[in-house]
Amino acid sequence: MLKIVNITKSKTKELVSGTRLYHGILVPREALKSYLEAIFTKEGMSDQIEVAEKTLTCESNFVWYASNSISKGVAQFTRATYKQFCSGNYDDMNPQDQLNCFTKMWKNPKLREKWDCFTGNR
Repeated sequence: MLKIVNITKSKTKELVSGTRLYHGILVPREALKSYLEAIFTKEGMSDQIEVAEKTLTCESNFVWYASNSISKGVAQFTRATYKQFCSGNYDDMNPQDQLNCFTKMWKNPKLREKWDCFTGNR
């Protein structure tokens, strides 16, 4: 479902443009946005796509490998939040897993407050 471009079989590495490959696959921002739109629509939340996209643009600019001292990935999960609500390996930063979990959490309006960019704290 996530449209990504297979570049090489190598592990994550820097490209000339400053992007990184996810296990040898290029993951463009537009592919992540399209995936988010598709799963929000599937889950009956198409009216929330715009605010969700603004939140993730603020959090990570839709960069799957974005990180800071406490959060990482396209949805900027902390380890504790990821462990509580998501499946998969936190350290792997799988962008599809992150967006699936983000969508699952977004269904609960109170959980949206986990993102500083949603609450306006950033």
